[in-house]
Amino acid sequence: MAQTTANAKNNVEELVDKAKDKVQETSDTVREAVREVTDDIAETVVAGRDAASDNVRQLRARNRVQTAIDQAADRAHEFADWGISATFDGVDQARETYDRYSRETTTYIRRQPVKSVLLAAGIGAALAALLVGSISSRRGD
Repeated sequence: MAQTTANAKNNVEELVDKAKDKVQETSDTVREAVREVTDDIAETVVAGRDAASDNVRQLRARNRVQTAIDQAADRAHEFADWGISATFDGVDQARETYDRYSRETTTYIRRQPVKSVLLAAGIGAALAALLVGSISSRRGD
């Protein structure tokens, strides 16, 4: 059970890390877009002839940039929320499945103790035979 819990925890941590990476990627993309738009705005201002018209264009560009930043940030937050939610849903499902199988196994062992021991011994013997056969075939015996 501790192994399964540790695996589930590792899975959650991996998914959270992936979500964080996606948020960082989105953030980097937004920053690059802002840099590009800012560069475009600067070139427009320098090249423009009429100061008033340049100011109007600059304000409009800033509004577009701010809108783009807001939209990108919203999408990044939505994606992160979705990733975290999906991770926790997966962990809950894994925990429920583990609990169910654990209960079923315990119930079977209590009802059929002799059969359970014989079944476990048979499986152990089969695995041992496979292992010995595998080692022998590797040695060329």
